[in-house]
Amino acid sequence: RYIDEEKIHTLYYDFKSQSYSQEEESEQAFEWGDSKLADLLPKPDAAVVEKGTDEDTMFSFEAYGITAQEYDTYKEACKEMGFTKDASSWEGNYDADDENGYSLSVTYDEDEHSMSVRITAAED
Repeated sequence: RYIDEEKIHTLYYDFKSQSYSQEEESEQAFEWGDSKLADLLPKPDAAVVEKGTDEDTMFSFEAYGITAQEYDTYKEACKEMGFTKDASSWEGNYDADDENGYSLSVTYDEDEHSMSVRITAAED
């Protein structure tokens, strides 16, 4: 798999014929949500972002190719957007709420160089 012009392409190698073939379909490398919750978060500086849930009550995504420094930068950007209430931070994890009751969870996986982010709406 490789990224070209914001698309993920899949390439196969056939050992018997010693040739490559490319899948006709490609995927968008950066997917972002349309929900109001997605608007509450900063977009990560990552080439590959895969949108998970994008609903009124929860938005989540995975960002790939993330360094520990980029995770720290993203975490600080979330703090600047108000996610500082009841905050807890430990070994690649940051959880916090904002003043409107939205809950944020950011998890960094150093082995996979990925970051998982989830925001949930305040419970009524």
